[in-house]
Amino acid sequence: MRDFLYATFFVTLPWYQWQGFWAAVLIIMLMAEIAATLADFMVEEQVRRPLGGLYAGERITHALMGIVYGAMLALLIPIAIGWSRSSAQLAPLSTYASGALRWALTAMGIGVFLSGLRDLGSVLGVPYSEWPWRRKSL
Repeated sequence: MRDFLYATFFVTLPWYQWQGFWAAVLIIMLMAEIAATLADFMVEEQVRRPLGGLYAGERITHALMGIVYGAMLALLIPIAIGWSRSSAQLAPLSTYASGALRWALTAMGIGVFLSGLRDLGSVLGVPYSEWPWRRKSL
C-alpha cells in the first residue's frame, strides 16, 4: 500500500495542486501512510528481535527520514489547507519548481510504483516476483 501512496505523491505533487475535495483526499492519504509506517515499525521490531534487533545505522536512518518527512508535512499541510478552499480539481502547479526536481520525483514515483507491483505480485504468488529474494521451500 505504501508504495502506491508514495508513487501517487511523487508523481502528482511536483506537477499538480490538489484543490477542493482533492485536498481532503491528499490529507487522508498522508494519514494512511503515517498509520501504515507506524504499524510497519512495530512489525519490523518484532520480526527483527530474534535476529538481534535493528542495526544502529538503520535506527538513525529511520529517525532522519522521520525528521525530513515531518518537515515536508509541516510545509505541505498549510498549502493543502489553502488548496481546500478552491474548487475541486487537480490543477497544474502554479508555483515554480525546477524541471530537474519535477522529473527526478516523477522517476522516483515510477520506480516505487514498479517496486509496489513486484511486492504485490510476490504476495499474490506470481511466479518470479519474489526476485531478488527467494522463498524457502516448505
